[in-house]
Amino acid sequence: MGIEHLADIIVQSIWSVVLIVGLAWFVEQRHPIEPRQSRSDIFLEYRLILTNIVLKRLVAPLSGVLMAMVVNMVGGGFITLRGDGWWFPLSFAIIIFIVEVEGYWIHRLQHSVPFLWSMHSLHHSAEAMTAATGARHYWVEGAILAALLPSAAMLFKFPPEVLRIVPYFFITEQLAHMNAKVQLGPLTLVLNNPQFHRIHHSVEPQHYDKNFCKNLPIMDIIFGTAWIPAKDEFPRTGLLTKEKPESVLEGIIWPIRRVPAFRKLVGLTSENPSAIGSWLYSKRLFGFLARFKPVPSDARKMKFE
Repeated sequence: MGIEHLADIIVQSIWSVVLIVGLAWFVEQRHPIEPRQSRSDIFLEYRLILTNIVLKRLVAPLSGVLMAMVVNMVGGGFITLRGDGWWFPLSFAIIIFIVEVEGYWIHRLQHSVPFLWSMHSLHHSAEAMTAATGARHYWVEGAILAALLPSAAMLFKFPPEVLRIVPYFFITEQLAHMNAKVQLGPLTLVLNNPQFHRIHHSVEPQHYDKNFCKNLPIMDIIFGTAWIPAKDEFPRTGLLTKEKPESVLEGIIWPIRRVPAFRKLVGLTSENPSAIGSWLYSKRLFGFLARFKPVPSDARKMKFE
């Protein structure tokens, strides 16, 4: 991949996020859940997202190579889906179902495996949630998951003409983070939405490990993790420890931000109390490889000592 092509992809990704966030902003201004959100938090989030897009695209080629190696090693693509004629809507429905199931269980792993949570917690550290929060992820997280867990690609060969329209279906996954009192009533359990997904980001203990779905709440219903919000249930969000990045640099090194030597190396000398700690100090870091032991359901409170 040439430098110019990579730059084009980065620009397109940025404009896609800007367009979605821009359209959602009008709704957020008219029906906000939190009318007085921290402007500094939101501004930092925009910078974190921009950094995430650029760095993620830089590591994407390596991730693609690793993913192809894993898929080829297991002889992947056993079932070929077609994209012609009536196969098109059928293949589209199959892909959506596969992505939903895979996304649901990967999300469960992100909350259960300390190593994955050390990255995913950056997403959950957002106290001022907006539509932009959907793009607030640790920059190498997606590459690792794509390279190590390409289960869908192991089973199916997808028609490119169908794959091109699939991302549009998941735009609502981004919009589910909006700071907007959007209540769908009986449709709450049909499509992910700001009220349903806000439960997943809640700091309230009764909401832990609930509402993991990407776009279809039926996944949470099937697997027993659905929390149907009450009419005016819009809880506070963030980490229970109130820990969040104070700078773009801290967001870049998020999983290892608590290592004193590394903080000194990159010039982060301020000490912020943390109940999450660094996964480098965790006795569970390599322990889960030998015996998969999910972390407690109150994952936002756990310590690694």
